Amino acid sequence: MSEYQYYEFQAIDRPLSEQQMAELRAISTRARITPTSFVNTYQWGNLKADPCRLLEKYFDAFLYESNWGIHWLMFRVPRDVFGAEARAYACDEALAIRDRGKHTLIQFCSEEEPSDWEEDETHLGGLIRLRSDILSGDHRALYLGWLLGVEHEDVEEHDQEPPVPPGLNDLSASLTELVEFLRIDPDLVSAAAQASQPLSGQALPPEKQLRAWIRSLSSSTKDALLLRVARGAGANLQWELLNDFMRSSDDGSGRDTTAPAPRRTVAELLAQARSLTRQRRRRLAEQRAKEKERLERQRAAARKRHIEGLVGREKQVRSDIETLIATRQPNRYDRAVELLTDLAEVAKLTKQTSRFADYTQEIRSRHGRKQNFIHRLDQAGL
Repeated sequence: MSEYQYYEFQAIDRPLSEQQMAELRAISTRARITPTSFVNTYQWGNLKADPCRLLEKYFDAFLYESNWGIHWLMFRVPRDVFGAEARAYACDEALAIRDRGKHTLIQFCSEEEPSDWEEDETHLGGLIRLRSDILSGDHRALYLGWLLGVEHEDVEEHDQEPPVPPGLNDLSASLTELVEFLRIDPDLVSAAAQASQPLSGQALPPEKQLRAWIRSLSSSTKDALLLRVARGAGANLQWELLNDFMRSSDDGSGRDTTAPAPRRTVAELLAQARSLTRQRRRRLAEQRAKEKERLERQRAAARKRHIEGLVGREKQVRSDIETLIATRQPNRYDRAVELLTDLAEVAKLTKQTSRFADYTQEIRSRHGRKQNFIHRLDQAGL
């Protein structure tokens, strides 16, 4: 099997300049490069650059997939906007969080030996929203990355889980795609969600409080903010302003005030997941047993109708049997035995089993030299 590697980079906050696109073209002559993206697929060879370096210098999001089982997703976010509380979810390789100058790189990495690989259709388009969710304070993607670390044994069983974000019971399409892309055990996600509060439904602080806070900013601060917007930094200013507002609020306005759930240890979380797995498998076994019983009833009913339909037609069936036997062909022998089995059931239904026994004995006598046919009769118990 030849190699397969897929690289996709996306620029979100600002487009690439002509100079930057030329620099990227020097790295790869085959890549599809636009002012907002860099995409390349390799069947042989590798990207001649470090993806982390490219992300750090040019892009805001990166996705990689290989046919030997590596799934890799990274986001670049402004370091000043990425809150300290979000760093609690980092865990070795599964979810690595690293500062690079003015930026922070968030890296999700799943390595799993593929049993039957086929090209995935996951691309950045379905996952790109997660970056803005993280910047807005939605930590569900980060928690899912930590769960991947639990699966990969990046954390110890006696360690406590980080804060459980609300809404794990109501994953968005992007979060669902993240679970699938990282191949996180759905039962582990369900176990984690048992301690998750519902989403509050309020993504932003109340407008009245925001207005009051904005009025309190100095003219020089507002001028500096507007200048940054004019120079193309507006994409990140929303999250930076909201973080400043949260830090300045003495009463924590706009924050989720729901009391946090008690922290579970990794061992407790894994035990819950194993319990859910057993329950799911038991339900699946029960469903399969019910389906098997239903199909058997259907087959039995169809068989009954078939046998009843042969009553009164025994003479024609016997003629068909003789024709099939005369061909001396193995597959025709098989069909003849099937018809004889049908006649055996007709005989039971019509209470003529002794007559049928005489009939089969007579067939054996007449065709005794056809060993293949006689062998099939023996196997069928006729």
